Amino acid sequence: MRSAYHPIMVQMQNEMNSIMTDGELQQWWKKHSTLSPADWGDWNNNPSLNNLSDSEGLKHCAEIRYEVWAAGYNWLQSNADSAKDIIEFIDSTVLPSYSNAKKVIIVTHSMGGLVARAMVGRNKYDKIYGIIHGAMPATGAPAAYRRIRAGFEGNGKPDGYLARLILGPTADDTIAVLAYSRGGLELLPSAEYDEGKAWLFARKEANEEKTKKAGTDENNNKKESNLISFPIAGDPYKDIYSSDKWWGLIPKESEHLIDPNDFYKSQAKSKWTKKLSKRQIFEKNIVLVSKFHGYIRAAYHTNTYVHYSAEAIEDSLITWSDITWCSDWTGWGNIPNANITDDNSTGTITLDAGYKFSIGPKTSPGDGTVPMSSSASSRKHPNVKAAFAHGKSSHLFPDACKAGLYNNSPGYEHQNAYNDTEGRTLYATLYSIVRVSKDVMLK
Repeated sequence: MRSAYHPIMVQMQNEMNSIMTDGELQQWWKKHSTLSPADWGDWNNNPSLNNLSDSEGLKHCAEIRYEVWAAGYNWLQSNADSAKDIIEFIDSTVLPSYSNAKKVIIVTHSMGGLVARAMVGRNKYDKIYGIIHGAMPATGAPAAYRRIRAGFEGNGKPDGYLARLILGPTADDTIAVLAYSRGGLELLPSAEYDEGKAWLFARKEANEEKTKKAGTDENNNKKESNLISFPIAGDPYKDIYSSDKWWGLIPKESEHLIDPNDFYKSQAKSKWTKKLSKRQIFEKNIVLVSKFHGYIRAAYHTNTYVHYSAEAIEDSLITWSDITWCSDWTGWGNIPNANITDDNSTGTITLDAGYKFSIGPKTSPGDGTVPMSSSASSRKHPNVKAAFAHGKSSHLFPDACKAGLYNNSPGYEHQNAYNDTEGRTLYATLYSIVRVSKDVMLK
């Protein structure tokens, strides 16, 4: 959306070209240069801008002319294909527009982070000074599973209602689109999500406490109380995504929703395409998703900076760190082999084993879409130089955010991450651009 990106683009363009006049810091920079990144949510104890050397800090950046370009891509196609498109855009349009430009700085939002990491990890693209990731689902998001199984949720506001209608309010809508959308499927939790721990459960009783994480002993969701617990041995592709069981991404009872208009059949250009069933094409996509996740697993540019919301208190920003199918019905029989007898396509199913399940509430710190367990995972990579965790922690999640003088208010919603009214994403972005710019050679 234009409103989500245009303001930050204007701010980057204006502020990065207004650092100094006659050797004196101007406006935003004069106010912020002495402030500690830790007070803005940085976990990595980076120095303030005024403590950087002239050759790597603001004096160096003041000699650089910055111009901001927007690079769009088709989010339905694989992020690997989008990476190629962005590389082509940089090589054929951006860099040729300047006589002495050799590389670019990339600023991403959400899925764009996966695109940039594919540029680094799969394409080995080296015309990049550094990458700043905002609200990136570093290892995927269980919300993607929920939205395929039950449609998009609204936020209780008119704009949320409209967004839900547009994106798909039921599984009938989302499966029809996302089963063959590798870009959408690549947002699913990877094998590395939450260090390979199980994140999909079924329980006899719903856990109504929104601040407790399902699947942990300390929160009374012990292993023996789970009717199912996946993935096993860190393989969500087999255990969840390709499975046609009732807990699978697309159960056998929902296969009729895959490509309902036979688009791929009408577009088939080779004999092998015609021989594959719709289910087989979907399962082939899952194999390719697994490979893509492998390409980007450790793909972080050597100059990487990240910022994200890990809000642990504000209800509207809590998200799914795991998915729990909850039931207060007492069933019978072998639940792993049960079949779906009714599915309302919005997250409630009935099984022939006597169980009626509904997807449980959001439970994790985050931004309403990406949980802390995914966004914060990038902090562990040695190439990540700064990690700004914005929002407020809670007594159950005391380390969700890095509390600081300027990071003491609730986080922000995923789509509008760059519109943070507290100025935290602006600070994190501009600070990171300065740090990345140290490698720009001046003439």
